[in-house]
Amino acid sequence: MDKPANCIVVDDEPVAREILENHLERIDSITVVASCKSAMEAFKIINTHPVDLVFLDINMPDISGLSFARSMSKEYKVIFTTAYRESISSLKKAQSSYPGNQRRFTLKRMITFLYDRTAKW
Repeated sequence: MDKPANCIVVDDEPVAREILENHLERIDSITVVASCKSAMEAFKIINTHPVDLVFLDINMPDISGLSFARSMSKEYKVIFTTAYRESISSLKKAQSSYPGNQRRFTLKRMITFLYDRTAKW
């Protein structure tokens, strides 16, 4: 088996981080290297640890997930997460600034997608 994809989870809501981490721990091809409650905390992690994939909440205080994604100096695979319908509208408006293939998933579809795709990374 290839080396697992290193990922971080970034969300200001502890319960949201915990739910996502619990699902990701079941996927052998993903290793959660950090769980961050803010963009600033995530910034420190991506500059000190090898990271392939970022699960990033859109709606966070201080620095939004969208702003944080734009500020990243390296191109990471980013999966935006949100519990708010309004945040999806913001993401749709901002999609033109994010190159690559963009899809919307429910948690169940996302986990299935990750099982199928991470081994190819």
